[in-house]
Amino acid sequence: MKVAIDGRMISYTGIGRYIKCLIEGLANIDTVNRYAVLLNGSDLCRLENKGNIEISSPKRPIPVYSAGEHTNLPFEIKGLGADIVHYPSFNMPLISPAPAVVTIHDLIYYIYRSSCPGMLAHMYAKLIFNIAARAAEKVITVSEHSKRDIVNLLGIRPDKVTVIHNGVSGSFRPCEDAEARDRVMKRYGIDAGYILYVGNHAGHKNIGSLIRAYTLLSSRLRSYKLVIAGKVDKRRQRLYGLPEELGVKDRAAFIGAVDEADLPCLYSSASLFVFPSLYEGFGLPPLE
Repeated sequence: MKVAIDGRMISYTGIGRYIKCLIEGLANIDTVNRYAVLLNGSDLCRLENKGNIEISSPKRPIPVYSAGEHTNLPFEIKGLGADIVHYPSFNMPLISPAPAVVTIHDLIYYIYRSSCPGMLAHMYAKLIFNIAARAAEKVITVSEHSKRDIVNLLGIRPDKVTVIHNGVSGSFRPCEDAEARDRVMKRYGIDAGYILYVGNHAGHKNIGSLIRAYTLLSSRLRSYKLVIAGKVDKRRQRLYGLPEELGVKDRAAFIGAVDEADLPCLYSSASLFVFPSLYEGFGLPPLE
């Protein structure tokens, strides 16, 4: 059987890692089926043809969450000649050219309007969630919590939804190399003795409350800085100004995106890891 995989979100955090690890895992364990992975041209360097994995790109880039997903993507998928197609996120085309399996990691965009760029994006997300869950032959999700949301909020039969839990890379283990830990801390301008958050900066991640709690306990936490890792989101300028507003600018730092290879050292050097999120489909950082 030939399986097509829409890999266009491979450069994203979270879902991107899911796609990359899924494809690498399939290459290692499946010697029967063939896989055709569709990547936008700029992402071709992230994977390579390997055994039963064939990498291709569309004639022209198809941006994520664009009209091209419904006009161009079906033709590109059809051209791969696959028997079935896996969409690793809910943004599958309105008409799939082959029987589809869709992974719905969570319903954050459905539940939290603030996680979307605007009202229209939120309405679009709710529409596509419903269409994808009904059009797919099977829905994969990553936790029993997300399955309950899909069943209860989207009205999907429980037997149509299969839970396949996320795994974690073997690289996530305590880093015993003190010099490596020091190099990583120096790279991000961090001193020993810090409280660490890793993740994106969307509203439901509750980082504002984390900073306020840290401020309230500042007299007891004087020897610990608050380090907030994750890609900067230009929509969150109010959040980024909060440490200065609360008088802890010199002790609460946003360090931006962190290279995946640096995360084990960053976790290992932390005095405390915090994850104050209000909602998660799975939540990889606590497992890491």
